[in-house]
Amino acid sequence: MQNEKTETFAQIASNDTHLFRLHEGLLSCAQACLSEWLQVLLVIERIKADKKDAAARLKMLIELAECVYNDPLVGAYTESDSMRYCITTDPLWNVGPAIHVQRLNVLDTLFTALDSGQARNAYLTGIGKKMANHDADGLSGFDTRYEKITGERIPAILDKLNYSWQNLNDCRLHYPHETIVRCVLFNQALLDALSDLQAWINMPVPVKNSVVLSSLLERNKITLSVQGGDLRPVQRASLRGQLYEGAAIKLISLITAISSAVGLRTLQPLTHPQFPLVANKAKEKSTFPNVSSYEEEVVTFKCGARTLRECIDKGNTSEFYLSLEQNIADILYPGVDRNFTPNDRLPLPVWAALNRAIEWSIDDESLLPQPASVRINYQVIMTGVKFSHWLWNKRRNVHNIRINQALDEYLADCADEYLPARLTIKQYYDQMRSWSRSALAPTVKRQLRNRSERLMLITRSLLQPLNIDLLNCYNEFIRLIQMVAEGKVFDESDVYSHISLAKELRSLLESSPDQQEIPLKAFICAYAQIEHQGRDDDYLLPPLYGLEKLQQLVALNLDQGW
Repeated sequence: MQNEKTETFAQIASNDTHLFRLHEGLLSCAQACLSEWLQVLLVIERIKADKKDAAARLKMLIELAECVYNDPLVGAYTESDSMRYCITTDPLWNVGPAIHVQRLNVLDTLFTALDSGQARNAYLTGIGKKMANHDADGLSGFDTRYEKITGERIPAILDKLNYSWQNLNDCRLHYPHETIVRCVLFNQALLDALSDLQAWINMPVPVKNSVVLSSLLERNKITLSVQGGDLRPVQRASLRGQLYEGAAIKLISLITAISSAVGLRTLQPLTHPQFPLVANKAKEKSTFPNVSSYEEEVVTFKCGARTLRECIDKGNTSEFYLSLEQNIADILYPGVDRNFTPNDRLPLPVWAALNRAIEWSIDDESLLPQPASVRINYQVIMTGVKFSHWLWNKRRNVHNIRINQALDEYLADCADEYLPARLTIKQYYDQMRSWSRSALAPTVKRQLRNRSERLMLITRSLLQPLNIDLLNCYNEFIRLIQMVAEGKVFDESDVYSHISLAKELRSLLESSPDQQEIPLKAFICAYAQIEHQGRDDDYLLPPLYGLEKLQQLVALNLDQGW
């Protein structure tokens, strides 16, 4: 009887064109997620193929990460404090990272220093600030163990390795050092998670629906009765909603499983620390403008003004909005489960974040799918990357191994796996490397043009670009330029002109001695070939105003990494 019911429901779902349209949004979100992670892998290949010394810098950074990962004190500390770094999880749709991948969390301050182009002093200063914040929170017991690792053990490892503090800023396309390192160290877990997502993408919609149907029927979540082999419109709409939610839950579990595989924690607003916001509902006399005053239930939200200002200044408004949505859901819909606990319903804030991810990903400039003429696709990248990672590890021990010999050993080592032919692996490897060198940077620039205008939507969505720092830097660069020039210099979408200007500004700073007054506004207007409108009150500006703004613009590193 249940099999007949499943077949009937499956037949109804397979003919539901509206459900197919809903699935198109989920597929665009899944494709965008897959493309983002494949781009990181291609950035790593770009670094390995660099003809200067980027590959050596990457190797040194990986050696440092391996030493910290294998350190007994770090391992014991992570085991005892694993929950400190865990994102909110539940086993149904948001699986947390394994404990061992969290060992690299102790390097977050070091990675931040590398991202900003700084070195040992900046790292130690960052550790000092972090410890001061912990002291203010009364976490001295935690600080003792953390301080020993970050203040003593890691510096000792740095000295032992004679670490040079050379960063990858000239070739990483603003993808964080931490993301790159984690994708190298936990490469196999990442590839497995990507394969699971790709399998879901390739699965036909009727098959997805059948999987969800079987699960719902097995757990008695569908109580609809079929009469005459069909459902009434209201029943059909209910079934459609359950099937769509089941597919959404599966997709979110696959997306979060990828970041969990490498231990990243801040890829979307649901993993951000909750903004401190309090909501209350009580009866009182309303005093709203243009509304008659009478007693009713009024919802009040309270937060610290300084905390909110800091949140906005740092560009972390997604934390505020997520906390606001969670409080609204809790106070207005108390009967709806919004907690991150095992259940078969998505919390309301998760739905909102997913819908935003679908909205920005549908029209995004995505790496995949590419036209056939480009000769690059998922299979080419995954086959090439897998062999490249094996080859890179091999060459760390055997420096002069030739590619043909490496292919023979690779096929022997992976004899129990299904692999393409030897020649196909070589071709895919070469295609993937060539594309990472020639076409990856232009793709990222096109993405920057499209995404910078939708930054607020993206930061509040379930899916964020892994190099979202680039979007923040680009928008801040435009803001500062317009502030100095007192108007628009280039169109906001003209990425190439802004990057070119950033290079010229770096050259200007390097050629200008410190403490020198710089006519920055005149320089920018001359470069953009626009008329320099001087003001009568320019003399009121601080003497070093131009130098200060120039330093801020160059510090954004918009010209770096291309």
